[in-house]
Amino acid sequence: RERVGAPIVREMVGVALHAKAQGVIVVTCGRFTRQAWSYARGKPIRLIDGAQLLRIIAAGASNSLLASNNKNVIYEERGASWRG
Repeated sequence: RERVGAPIVREMVGVALHAKAQGVIVVTCGRFTRQAWSYARGKPIRLIDGAQLLRIIAAGASNSLLASNNKNVIYEERGASWRG
């Protein structure tokens, strides 16, 4: 199974910064590499892998991991959050 690597994550952060977006969400039905998770740490990006995506779908929109009450959450990695 293929994994999404740091180059894709870097590119998406660049796109978000260029567009002056507050952040970006990258979703894969697969997995992210360790390097992708490391690069994303502390940046305005949220990575959602296949396992998280299945949990989001199962939880439904009202309890979605995407629906954050705290707008300062800029990165989540398997339950751990970094706040800006």
